[in-house]
Amino acid sequence: MIYITSGKNLSRADITNAISKIGNPVIIVTDRNPVPRTIEKIAAGFFAKLVYPKNSLTRKEKFHMAKEYMKIHGRVWSNSHEKDALVAAIYAWKQIRPVVDKIKIRLRKQGIHEKDVISYVERYVILYKKSISSAIKDYNEKAKIIENSNR
Repeated sequence: MIYITSGKNLSRADITNAISKIGNPVIIVTDRNPVPRTIEKIAAGFFAKLVYPKNSLTRKEKFHMAKEYMKIHGRVWSNSHEKDALVAAIYAWKQIRPVVDKIKIRLRKQGIHEKDVISYVERYVILYKKSISSAIKDYNEKAKIIENSNR
C-alpha cells in the first residue's frame, strides 16, 4: 500500500500519529544520508528497520525513479516532498523485495497462505534478520501458547 501526504510544521508526534492510523510499519525510509534525526527517532519508536541509501539520492535519480513509477501508476504526488517520499519507498522496496519474494515462495511451497503468518514471517525476517525457518517455528510456538491459553 502506498499512502502519500505532506504537511507544514508537523511535529514528530503528528507524523507518528498519522503513521499509526495506517498501521505498524516494518520499515521507515528516507532518501537522504545522513538520515535526519527525526526519521531515526520515528523508526526507533516503531521498532522499524530504517532503510536509506548509501549516498543521498540525486535529483536526477529521483526524477528517473518517479518517471518510471508514473508510467505504470500515474502521478500520485502533489509536490516535491511527496515525490521524494515516493522515491524513498521505491528505493526501499528494491532493497527488500528479494527477501519478501523469497519468503512468499518458501511459504507457498510449504502450503502456508494465511496473511497473518506471511506478515509475521516477513516482519521477523526483515527486522531481526532471522531465517525463514526460525520465523515459522517462532510463529507456531506463539500460536500454540495462545491456543493453550484459550482452553
